[in-house]
Amino acid sequence: VTALMFDSHFPMFVAWGEDLVFLYNDAYAEILGRKHPAAFGARFKDIWFEIWDDISPLIRKAMEGEATYSEDLPLIMNRAGYDEHSWFTFSYSPVRDARGVVQGMFCAVTETTERVLLQQRQAFHLALEEELRDISNPLAVMEAASRSLGRALDVSRVGYGEIDDGEEYVTVER
Repeated sequence: VTALMFDSHFPMFVAWGEDLVFLYNDAYAEILGRKHPAAFGARFKDIWFEIWDDISPLIRKAMEGEATYSEDLPLIMNRAGYDEHSWFTFSYSPVRDARGVVQGMFCAVTETTERVLLQQRQAFHLALEEELRDISNPLAVMEAASRSLGRALDVSRVGYGEIDDGEEYVTVER
């Protein structure tokens, strides 16, 4: 399993033993961000402590002998010094020793954040277009666009301002 992982250009890792010691290939190092290279040989739980509650049920299943598959799983990760929303598609598969006893797990993973964010932006644009389609009053357009943006960003207040020709002042009418 480790030879397959190290030879692959696809992001992969193996977590082995009671402590789930973490071994990964070069492609997975990109997913780790600043956590690389210190993550190599460290405990899985120590590396991904910020998402442990989200992934530990999947890890438990793999360690009990059941493979799992997750598509576009949302995770808030800290791999560049700040929390970021990210999405991943991956599988956790049990790895057995010569006696057939599960001793670890194997993961093949791809980050889908760019695609998920693109889909979210496209959905927002389509919904906004639908909402604005029959509105001709400029103030009503601003109100509807602000409402839509607030919903999309999950915030309670959104403002709209016009910047003057000299780009010095912003006027907010409402």
